Amino acid sequence: MMGKMSGADKPPQKMYIDATRNFAVEFPGDWEKFLDPDSDALPGADAVGWQSPATESSAPVARMAVIIPHEDLDFSQAKAEIARHVEGFTPGKETDIKVAGLEGKDLYGTNPRRQYRIVLLGDPFVRYVILYSALPDYFETYQDPFKDMIKSFGTLR
Repeated sequence: MMGKMSGADKPPQKMYIDATRNFAVEFPGDWEKFLDPDSDALPGADAVGWQSPATESSAPVARMAVIIPHEDLDFSQAKAEIARHVEGFTPGKETDIKVAGLEGKDLYGTNPRRQYRIVLLGDPFVRYVILYSALPDYFETYQDPFKDMIKSFGTLR
């Protein structure tokens, strides 16, 4: 199992500003950006994400994404959609969270291949989903970069 990254091990952060999707966020500077016009976790939603340079069996060991739903979903509907579309998803711990002035839910879960931390933001409808997933042996290793991403997240208007 991998350990946590120390400050010296962390790559410099980069800022991503998306005026079209109305958000800005910092991400690890050595991660590769991807655009997904139809998110796997929430079909019918846009996703902008980043994946770790480290891979295992050609898959990134960790991924982080900001997902913007195109339909109005409350917290329970968004959780149900994610559980339905992430194959084998088992929900875990859930707590309240506030990010960039938006009320939300902080969810943990797993499926047979990955562990997840999913932040749903907006009330009464979810406006943003910040998703982190990693292979089980790497989940703790990349928690700090994900926490940094959540802290840096902001809306533009």
